Amino acid sequence: VLTAPGLAHTGFGIARRDGVPVAAIRTAMVGNHLYVARLSVLPEHRRIGLATALMGAAARWAVDRGAGWCVLQVAVHNTAALRLYRRLGFAQHHGFRYLRPPSSPSNLA
Repeated sequence: VLTAPGLAHTGFGIARRDGVPVAAIRTAMVGNHLYVARLSVLPEHRRIGLATALMGAAARWAVDRGAGWCVLQVAVHNTAALRLYRRLGFAQHHGFRYLRPPSSPSNLA
């Protein structure tokens, strides 16, 4: 279980098929924001509504704890997740740029 100062609630959800975990979500409440830290569905169980069901359960859980907002991060190349979140009503607020150190010159290698 994750804990941190000011982090009063963490949430975990699992979807099972035939008793086997096939999807999971991890969330945290900070103030009135629900942070979706992880949502994962095994590839062979995708496109049957498990991610939508887990997001709905997390939203209900968060509303019961005073959430008014939900935030998450998605990589720009994760088109399936972007489609899911758009369908659920999410919109892009901002983006991140990642900096990498410059390549070392070949004469220093």
